[in-house]
Amino acid sequence: PIQVRAKRHDFFFPVNFHGTENIMKAMDKAGASKLVHYTTDMIYGHTVTMPMTEEHPVAPLGEYGLSKLRTEELAAERRKRGMSISLFRPRLIIG
Repeated sequence: PIQVRAKRHDFFFPVNFHGTENIMKAMDKAGASKLVHYTTDMIYGHTVTMPMTEEHPVAPLGEYGLSKLRTEELAAERRKRGMSISLFRPRLIIG
């Protein structure tokens, strides 16, 4: 459901950030080392350069994009510890 701005952090972060963090912790505990993680192009915010590449600056516009950016930062930390993580950043999916 559409969330009012004041409630967006509490709506998106428990699932997107903490949920991803819990999955990664469980993977560590189980000895699993490979993850395919779906994030979003919304981590980039407004388009600055065309075409948009992975080097595009990140500047999420809202709590959803920010929560997904934080999951990518978790992924970067886990990669340093040896986890193999592939990221997919599909466009906004509706329906």
